Amino acid sequence: MIETQLAALDQQSAAGAQTPDDVGSLIEHIVSRFHEGHRRDLPELIVLAAKVEQVHAAHPAVPAGLTQLLQTMRDELEAHMHKEEQILFPLMRRNPAGFLAPPIARMRQEHEDHGRMLQGVQQLTAGLRLPPGACATWQALYAGLGRFTDELMQHVHTENNILFPQFEAAAQSAVATFPVETTPMEPLHLINQPHAHRRADRTYAFDASGIAKRFRHAAIFGALTALEPGETMAFFNDHDPIPLLQQIERHFGERVRAEYVSRSAEGVRIDFHVQTAA
Repeated sequence: MIETQLAALDQQSAAGAQTPDDVGSLIEHIVSRFHEGHRRDLPELIVLAAKVEQVHAAHPAVPAGLTQLLQTMRDELEAHMHKEEQILFPLMRRNPAGFLAPPIARMRQEHEDHGRMLQGVQQLTAGLRLPPGACATWQALYAGLGRFTDELMQHVHTENNILFPQFEAAAQSAVATFPVETTPMEPLHLINQPHAHRRADRTYAFDASGIAKRFRHAAIFGALTALEPGETMAFFNDHDPIPLLQQIERHFGERVRAEYVSRSAEGVRIDFHVQTAA
């Protein structure tokens, strides 16, 4: 169901639905319409759901468990939107041709999680079908859930099919310019090639949360070693890696400077700057 609705929205967009063209305006549109809308609507829906579940607890059609599901959706959506507003969107504004595939892949996965929760809403409410004689609160709840579902689907569509492909296409274009090698050491070979993977603003995204923990430190040290003086690694993680920072300081000394960009319960972004020689 969710996949079908997204495909329909993609066709509507191709037919000429109005969305901003440039990245900055598109991000503002997403935040002002969808993020702020979800923050406004979900608390009201939770209150309505709790009232319906309490007053009509004995009714066979009561959507038992809906309040808890909506609270989970609120919390997970808030965490998701916070990561976009504090980490991904600022990077997109600063680095319109940047390699942002790792954080985008994570956002896409979370969109799939949102879709599964919407399916849960449909199941608990029998497809938002009201029972005969439903009270005004029940009617308001299902009407609000219908609007919220439409807005969340449009939100996911706007990011998945309009915003994100702009950066994924840039990454694919850069990869396409790499020289083709057949040696088993190709990844290390490419790291040291002065070709098109060099970004104009010299900032490279690194999402550590998507790397298995046993390989994480080795990957980070490898990435920092590959950077050249004047380049920056925008590092994302799901927790504050204080022991890692101490190891980096001991290993690289003054060559690498760490700068916290954002820090919250949802995660952390640290920019690692490779210093130029004095």
